[in-house]
Amino acid sequence: MLVLTIVVLEAAAMATLAAAFVLNATGRVPYEDLLLAAGAALSAIGGSVVVLTGYIIAFHVFATAREQRRQERVRGWSVWWRGLLQYTRRDVAGELPREAFDAFLDLREVLSSEENERLAVLADRYGIAEQLAGRLATKKQTRRLDALQDLARARLAPALPAIVAQLRDPEPLVRRHALRAAARTLARIPAAVRAAGVEAFVRALREVDLPPSLLAESMLLLEEAAAEVVAPILADPASHQPALQAALVAAGRRELRGLAEAVLPFVDHPEPEVRAAALRALAGMGRLPAGGEAAVVARVDDERPFVRVHAARAAALLPIESAGEVLWRRLGDSSWWVRLAAAESLGALGAAGRSDLERAALDHPDRFARDMAQQALADLRWKAA
Repeated sequence: MLVLTIVVLEAAAMATLAAAFVLNATGRVPYEDLLLAAGAALSAIGGSVVVLTGYIIAFHVFATAREQRRQERVRGWSVWWRGLLQYTRRDVAGELPREAFDAFLDLREVLSSEENERLAVLADRYGIAEQLAGRLATKKQTRRLDALQDLARARLAPALPAIVAQLRDPEPLVRRHALRAAARTLARIPAAVRAAGVEAFVRALREVDLPPSLLAESMLLLEEAAAEVVAPILADPASHQPALQAALVAAGRRELRGLAEAVLPFVDHPEPEVRAAALRALAGMGRLPAGGEAAVVARVDDERPFVRVHAARAAALLPIESAGEVLWRRLGDSSWWVRLAAAESLGALGAAGRSDLERAALDHPDRFARDMAQQALADLRWKAA
């Protein structure tokens, strides 16, 4: 309010000064009155600047002091929580203040697994999850986002249903924060009791309107629970494409080799993005299931260049003879990226692949293939130096 008042006063002073100059120019105000108006306006502007500067300095000093006092209270509550963990502190009566929640959230990030388990038991005693989830019952988006960030740090199982419900929010930013909070929470739920949470999370992933990259990020945050979420998505033909692509990315990035057989059918999926994701997943797993060799060889000649790129990388998993043959062909591909992937895959095959690169650098019928082979050999020499 003070800042608005100062701005209004400055605007009025400037308007008065401008009007005085205009009236003096038209002869309606004598020069002496103009000087008086100018002095008064400049005094008002100077005074408002001084007041505003003092207000800003005082605000920062007050805010800094207030934050220091808050941090001291948070540290005090951290000591209290640690005392409860060590059975050297007693419970407190009544509702916990905000600083107690902040201390709890800080400890969740730094304590060991065993201490975090005991801290989660204390959270149940004090209803931490219910109180944090209760903050979601507001129409203000900023408050919901703050609540979801706190829930993502808390990672408490009782709050999972409330977090998953936020995945249906019309605002994409809220859905994104809810997705991350749900994944981090699910990762902390013990394997013996997380089946219901996994089912709810999978159901939400099939419905949520977010891009595959964000869905994949959430699956990577699942840690040891990733396979339990990825497997049912890959097993369900009705899974919509974003969730399917995300599951394939997570399977490769988490190296879920036990799901290689479930990934293989998607190498022939009608959507090229899914085919590419499946090939990338197999390459990330480092192994091909039964029937995988023929599928990869077929995709090396895919009509889409970006699919051929991932097929060329997955071809490094083929037997040496088959790998050398298909990668030799892709060295002459029309796409520079496919040629690069083929050359790098040959370089990863050891002595046999290096021999193929040396031969390609001299004898390959495609000039661009020869250039790429020479560059790949130079890179190998540089890495070996």
